[in-house]
Amino acid sequence: MVNMSIIFWALTTELTDRAGRGIPTHLALDDDDAPPPPPPPVDSPPVTVEPNPARSCTVKFALAAATDVSVAIYDVEGRRIRMIESGVLPAGSHTARWDGFDDGGRAMSSGAYYICLTGGALRRVQRVVLAR
Repeated sequence: MVNMSIIFWALTTELTDRAGRGIPTHLALDDDDAPPPPPPPVDSPPVTVEPNPARSCTVKFALAAATDVSVAIYDVEGRRIRMIESGVLPAGSHTARWDGFDDGGRAMSSGAYYICLTGGALRRVQRVVLAR
C-alpha cells in the first residue's frame, strides 16, 4: 500500500433537515502500524485571516525556517479554487492576499471557504467567510 494523505469534509444534517458541512479534516493512511503524528506544538505559529468575513482577505503566517509552502483556497466541496502562494519562502513573517476570485479570474460567491497552508511539517486550515 502506498502512503497517502486525504483531506475530507464531513456532511452533517441538522434536525431541521438543513444540510451543513464541517471544517476540513486531515487523515493520513500508511502501510505500517505507526502511531499518528503528534499534534502541532502549542507554540507553533498561528495562521490568521483578516478581515473575516470580507470581500477579500489577507493571510498572515510565520515560518521558523525557509520552507517550500503553498497557500491555497478551497470551497466547501473540497475543490481547490485558488493558489495564492507557492514556493520557497525564507524564515519570518509572511502575508498572502486573496481577492475573492478563483484561478480563472471569476468572482467567487458569498460563503465559507478554507485557506490551507502547507509546507514541510506545517499544516494549517483556517475558515474564511467571503461576503459580496
